Amino acid sequence: MTDARGAARPLRLATVARAGASLALAVAWGGLVAGCAQSSAVLPGDLRVEVLQNRTDYAAGRMQVRVINASDEDVVVSEVAYNDPRFESDAVWTGDSEVRGGITRDLPVQIPVAICPPGVGSGTARLTFAVADRDGVATVEVTDPLEMVGRVTEEQCSAAAVASAAEVAFGASVEFSGSGADEVALVPLTVSTISDVDVTVDSVGSTVLLQPEGGADSWPLDQRIPGESTSTIVLPVVPARCDPHAVAEDKVGTRFPLTMTVGDQTSEITLVMPSEVRALVFEYIGRRCGSA
Repeated sequence: MTDARGAARPLRLATVARAGASLALAVAWGGLVAGCAQSSAVLPGDLRVEVLQNRTDYAAGRMQVRVINASDEDVVVSEVAYNDPRFESDAVWTGDSEVRGGITRDLPVQIPVAICPPGVGSGTARLTFAVADRDGVATVEVTDPLEMVGRVTEEQCSAAAVASAAEVAFGASVEFSGSGADEVALVPLTVSTISDVDVTVDSVGSTVLLQPEGGADSWPLDQRIPGESTSTIVLPVVPARCDPHAVAEDKVGTRFPLTMTVGDQTSEITLVMPSEVRALVFEYIGRRCGSA
């Protein structure tokens, strides 16, 4: 139809359509603003974050992000991302952990790959959390009371430097000398250089369970291995202690600090006994300590 009423009808429809679009935009914008407000929710003021390693973390290549809630509010943490300029990537924990007021929780994360050469810096943690009346994401500074990150990045970079020049490992078996209280374990250490660069095994440190005869704190070796060659070093080993619970609860007693020089760079790495050698050494500790 072409009368005034018929012409006005599509105008009213267009107006309604525009009004609907404006309402939808307003709703969408309101949702976006609400989402932004949610993501910037404030953590309780007395909540702190630290990083550390427990004894059980060493062999697993793991560390703990410790959430310390000294406030009166209970906090549920669903994700923590630890960011540190000394690592190639974030260390991320996900789950559902309630950190009640006055409680501390340790959240385990794998240690990321270090950036070498090791640098300096400090970390932050991005926490996804919920409190009784709010939830969101917050980033907090992280403290490192024992300077653990500096240590583990140094260890990783040292291990990479040594691995570029040599393969180092304990042998797959152990021989024994003497008997009774005089029995000594003879533990072989094999070093194979993989380039034309010479390496020097400076020393191997003792552990809480194992030490050189006489009770020294290391095996001073100063043994040079020429490039593209293999050498086996035998370490005479005796127990450092005989109390049964020390062996039963051991976490680090077969992890040896080894100092090596590659070119003009001296590095300390951690050398771990393979499980079959560890079992033989523990049997030996039982024999030797039972005869003492």
